[in-house]
Amino acid sequence: MMREHIPQESRIHYVITKGGLAPNVIPDEAEVWYYVRHPKEKVVEELFNRTVNAARGAAKGTETTLSYEVIHGNYSLMPNDTLQSLMYKQLIKKRGYSL
Repeated sequence: MMREHIPQESRIHYVITKGGLAPNVIPDEAEVWYYVRHPKEKVVEELFNRTVNAARGAAKGTETTLSYEVIHGNYSLMPNDTLQSLMYKQLIKKRGYSL
């Protein structure tokens, strides 16, 4: 539903971890995990908030409750200058030339 309304570099992955045992029986509890990704941290935060708001809307529409927790979060595109410098020095040492 949101795919057409988010930046193209964005990815929202999910897995239903508790969805019931039969298609015609509404479970007492359901659970889904979401993974929100984008190269820019600010966009991830915005996408996360939109995802939570969509879940709130679904809960309101079905007269159920919603709870969520953030299990993990990182900014994987943050440069590591120290590691980059060490790797570069090792490449120079092994190959004998610089780029």
